[in-house]
Amino acid sequence: MQYTNIYRASKIGPHAHSVKEFNVPELVHADGIVLFDGALGGSNGAIHQRWMTGPDYFGIHDMMISSTMSYTRFCEWKAYHKLNNNFDTPKKGDAGYDPAAKGRLVLDVLIHNLAEVTYKASTDQCSDETTYMYEGFGPGGGLISRNLDKPSVRSGGQIVLSMDVDKPYPRACIHRHKLHDTPSRFKQGQQEVHLMMNAYDRLLMPDGLAQETTEALRERVRKQETRRIFESKPMTVYDNYFSGEEGDKDAGE
Repeated sequence: MQYTNIYRASKIGPHAHSVKEFNVPELVHADGIVLFDGALGGSNGAIHQRWMTGPDYFGIHDMMISSTMSYTRFCEWKAYHKLNNNFDTPKKGDAGYDPAAKGRLVLDVLIHNLAEVTYKASTDQCSDETTYMYEGFGPGGGLISRNLDKPSVRSGGQIVLSMDVDKPYPRACIHRHKLHDTPSRFKQGQQEVHLMMNAYDRLLMPDGLAQETTEALRERVRKQETRRIFESKPMTVYDNYFSGEEGDKDAGE
């Protein structure tokens, strides 16, 4: 909501159409409308027809969608919805540029919030890469625009995700791109194992205790850090794409 309202404020001039600030329920409703449109079978880029009335739109118009949010407000949400702050995010070519900046917040929030309600996470982890597709109706885009070795996927991105072996709880995520600050001797898979082990270290309980003191909680919230959920260093498994002598040495060290 914060980034959406920052972008909204930056685009509204003294003579522009007035757009009121967005609130959390509106953002939830807007996301829900997109999901519900898909559950109804999708509209092939013509989601506006869910608000249309008349005999020509029988079976397409949906009362639940049209009563949840006006079409005008939905269009305003589409115009200003942001998942990052473009004003303080380094641009391509600048120091600190992150190719995944526009989309990482979704997974970061999921993993952070899940850790907040976890007493202790499993120290047996399973990690692998997965692909997400760009499915918009405009020009294709994403971290990867070609050479995705997945059927019917033209563009999108890839992540390496670590989850508990006994339950579908994600604990850490690495976005696959070529700008990670890691030793140059690593191949891509070994680089991602190195980054994943660093992510585990940040989640390791320093004293082996799951109980967090009030002072420690306040300090962690101030620093915006994720709750430490591993009692000991976790063991994880990968497929052979992530194997290699350099990666094994790094893991041992």
